[in-house]
Amino acid sequence: MVGTARDGLGMLERVRSLSPDLVLTDLCMPQMTGLEATKQLRVAFPELRIILFTEMNGFPLREECIRCGVDSFVEKSQMPEKLMEEVNKLFPES
Repeated sequence: MVGTARDGLGMLERVRSLSPDLVLTDLCMPQMTGLEATKQLRVAFPELRIILFTEMNGFPLREECIRCGVDSFVEKSQMPEKLMEEVNKLFPES
């Protein structure tokens, strides 16, 4: 299943209704950030894989993302190559 959402709250609703294996989320979204949504998703869907992308970078941000439950972190400047690399790491049999 593929779905899109305009904000963090919409993302939570879409994940609940579609039950995907993977979520791609932006760090900066209206109503709820990608990290706030990730924390909730991690509790409700522990097996869900979450890739967060952002224009920001830096080791402290990466550490915070991992602490919040993000499986992978991709800078927008590295898209789409790095995104595909991270998806392949999370789903090596695909």
